[in-house]
Amino acid sequence: MAILHTGNESNKSKLLRGRNWGTVNEDATLDSSKFDSMISRMQQDGTLTKRDYEFAQKIWDLMDTMKPAAQKAHKKMYGYYFNEITANEIKTPFGDFRGGYVPAKVDVYTNEDAAIREERNDLEKNNNSFQFPTTGRGFTKGRVDAYAAPLSLEMNLLGSHIDGVSRFSYIEPTVKQVSRLLMNKDLRANLAEVDPTIAREMLVPWLQRTAQQKVVLPSTSGVGKLTDMFASYLRTSVAMQFMVGNVTNALQQVTGISVAASKVAPKYLSLSMFNYLTDRKAMTESIYEKSDFMKATQGDNIHEAQEAIQQIITNPSTFEKIQSFAKAHTYFLQSATQNMVNTIVWSGAYNEAVTKGLSELEAVRSADSAVRTTQGTNNPEDISRYETGTATARLFTQFAGYFNMLANLNNAEVQKIAKTVGLRKGAGKLFYLYVTAMMLPAVLSDLIVRSFRGKGLDEEDDGPVDDLLAIFFGSQFKTATAMVPYVGPMINAGVNNFNKVAYDDRLSFSPVLSVLESAAGVPKKVHDM
Repeated sequence: MAILHTGNESNKSKLLRGRNWGTVNEDATLDSSKFDSMISRMQQDGTLTKRDYEFAQKIWDLMDTMKPAAQKAHKKMYGYYFNEITANEIKTPFGDFRGGYVPAKVDVYTNEDAAIREERNDLEKNNNSFQFPTTGRGFTKGRVDAYAAPLSLEMNLLGSHIDGVSRFSYIEPTVKQVSRLLMNKDLRANLAEVDPTIAREMLVPWLQRTAQQKVVLPSTSGVGKLTDMFASYLRTSVAMQFMVGNVTNALQQVTGISVAASKVAPKYLSLSMFNYLTDRKAMTESIYEKSDFMKATQGDNIHEAQEAIQQIITNPSTFEKIQSFAKAHTYFLQSATQNMVNTIVWSGAYNEAVTKGLSELEAVRSADSAVRTTQGTNNPEDISRYETGTATARLFTQFAGYFNMLANLNNAEVQKIAKTVGLRKGAGKLFYLYVTAMMLPAVLSDLIVRSFRGKGLDEEDDGPVDDLLAIFFGSQFKTATAMVPYVGPMINAGVNNFNKVAYDDRLSFSPVLSVLESAAGVPKKVHDM
């Protein structure tokens, strides 16, 4: 990282002065003789090699490739281009290198001023009440050359810088436009007539997490940060325990086709399913060519991109590689099944939109919307505020995304029917919505679970009637209550006390808490054996 900071005079000066590795001469020039002598020794004894400088140049080149898009976005928003740092050619025994730019971040662990600034920035970026959502643009601001403090030598900062520049280049211009709209007094007055909290409690927080591309908010207290670390570990571990190789849950993803039928005509879904079975590869490639949304969100593309950055800058150990592989493939069965469903739904929605005479752009957007609203995504801009929060708070919403999506879908469609034709005239549409987006997915999911338990339709050998009623009514009741945040588990636990099994009578708001509750009882069980 120190070598990377020598790629331009500004970074090198700040590095050496900040860490007392160099001094300033009377004529205000930098005396880097001691540092340069050390680098020369390391080159001669083989500590630094040609590969090190080639690697550094690739990092500098990567940073350069990001500048045009960032400059374009800055010019569009502010009317001028930001000043760029000029590269400094580096001469070595292995050849000359062009040098380049990397962010000059002050080490927050050794400089209190930097720590305060970082905390202030985090507070503004993650505070939902902050009135001007932004991705951040610190890298575009001019430097104060006279200021010097110890620069950070943490390679992971490069990953966060790449993330920040990408968000600024491709998200910030639109965020700015939407932000100006949300701050319009007339619009806010109209929204306030419907609900005074819409802009403040829903739209601004949504725009903020869209800009930051974050769903996990950092805690501000020391205790909160400590519990967040523990909570993140627990959430990941429990997800891996419950979901790795979970065939039952993977098959339940197929019920998403029924949910999609609430927005896409079944004949288009049937045709799309046939096309998928006959030529899956061609269909998938065609969709990826048309839809950036599908190309970006299908499969493990996002994780692979993030992992590639980490591979470049951190050189993970063998254990870390195994751990990363396990995390990346926790939902491998679910992803494979859901990708199939998403492809079928997107193609069906697209074909229906084209048949209705929509333009190519409108058809693609309609298909994207059908997948997003009927299947759900984990994108920060798509989930509800209920699913965001600190890592500790998110323990209580794990696996709640599907039911939250289902609740929002049903609520939105009911309101649409009420506003267009009225509830009475729209009774047929309401019944169809109930069948496709409530009854069928709930009943089918329960049947899948029961089939893998191997109990059949008469678990207690007292006739199948009670089991059939439980499948039809019980599954829908559990699905409906699961749509209610926090309160749903309480209702389910209360109702379960009236059945003949004991394993589902206990109140649990979170899978993590269930695991911890079970673990707490292990010592006594071992003692009693």
